[in-house]
Amino acid sequence: MADAPRIITARSIGLAFQNLFGELGPEDHVTGHYSAGARAATFHEGVASAKSFHEFHKGKGWGGVGYHFVIADDGALICARPTILKGAHTGLHNTSNLGVNCPGTTGERPTPQQRATYQWLLANAHTERMPKAHRTDVDLRRARLHGHRDWSGHESNPCPGRFYGMYKAGLSRDVPREFEEVEVPTGSGQYSEASKHGTTEADHRHVAPEEAEAAKNTDEVAEELPEEDPEFDEDLEGAG
Repeated sequence: MADAPRIITARSIGLAFQNLFGELGPEDHVTGHYSAGARAATFHEGVASAKSFHEFHKGKGWGGVGYHFVIADDGALICARPTILKGAHTGLHNTSNLGVNCPGTTGERPTPQQRATYQWLLANAHTERMPKAHRTDVDLRRARLHGHRDWSGHESNPCPGRFYGMYKAGLSRDVPREFEEVEVPTGSGQYSEASKHGTTEADHRHVAPEEAEAAKNTDEVAEELPEEDPEFDEDLEGAG
């Protein structure tokens, strides 16, 4: 059995969430993303990235970071949005769909440690080796695996760049050539302008207008830290 990566819970770094979109549902899909920004070389930088995503996405009215997991270059697994909550990472396809983000941008590739952690997550997310708030109901080895661009219908969507092969290959020992050498679009994406629906922003890639329209207004829902889990929670409030 593979060694577990370093696991950092959302509660450990003070990420509180609002349930604006409802429950995730059974985790039938896993969708991989990149950040279109700087890499996170260490777990400290991974924590900083998760906190940055959290504040940015809260500002859009998404109730906190839209991804369920963030994986740093050193393989640290930062648990972000609790798995009970529907994410905000793939417009119109957030139901039953876990979002995983590896910070980085077009042309960059995953590290061996990131790939090992992603594979470990797929094999163990449903087990007691994961914190309660970030555990899945479904064995992800049976889930369908995607890159963000698979859902969009727009060939100009570059996400997740050269991380695509890792996400699609899953537990395969080798990345199939058709995934490894997939053409990475460089366009900015042909998407409609962001629109506001109550207190929720639809940016079309991550949250669709229909999802934003159905979301609860942020002033209607209290923020809550994820469920406490002494086995995994650490005092990392100041990490970054």
